[in-house]
Amino acid sequence: MTKTNIRKRAISILLILMVMLTMTPMTASAAEPSWVTVNTYKELLDAVKDKQKYIKLGQSIDTTSYNEGIGLLKRDQLTFDDRYYDCTLDLNGKTLALMSKDADMFYGIHICVDSHLTIQDSSPAKTGKISGTFDNVLGGRSAILIRLDDGTLTLEGGTFTVDSHPYKTNATVIDSERSFVTIKDGVKL
Repeated sequence: MTKTNIRKRAISILLILMVMLTMTPMTASAAEPSWVTVNTYKELLDAVKDKQKYIKLGQSIDTTSYNEGIGLLKRDQLTFDDRYYDCTLDLNGKTLALMSKDADMFYGIHICVDSHLTIQDSSPAKTGKISGTFDNVLGGRSAILIRLDDGTLTLEGGTFTVDSHPYKTNATVIDSERSFVTIKDGVKL
């Protein structure tokens, strides 16, 4: 055998091996996400403040009795504010009811610069919901369930509603400025 034939065979064998390797199914190199399950609003708020990437509701959460019946205060707002914070919130068939009688609280969820929030509902019945009820909104501002300021939001499941008192028409589910919102099938607004 000549050196040229040996080289050709070696190259042929290497090419065959490369093709076979690309066709072989690979096991996923990324581990399953580690979900933080929350059962109270404080646990949810702490998980967001701690920049957890995967948060799942373990039970329905109602903030009506929060702060001795006032509901949420401005300091209690779910704020995704760290640059490049990417979070997935799984409603898991549960309800997150955001309520406030504080005139300074008019956003339920706030997504800031370069942060991304994905909201999904992994439950088979797809009953996950986020609702907002805001009273006494000042200065003619709208009550807003989800506010985006240069952030991104992906809705992959769930029902989203907001109500404003005393002006019922002064409510917005999603309000965005210089932001991107993706709404997939199965989402109800």
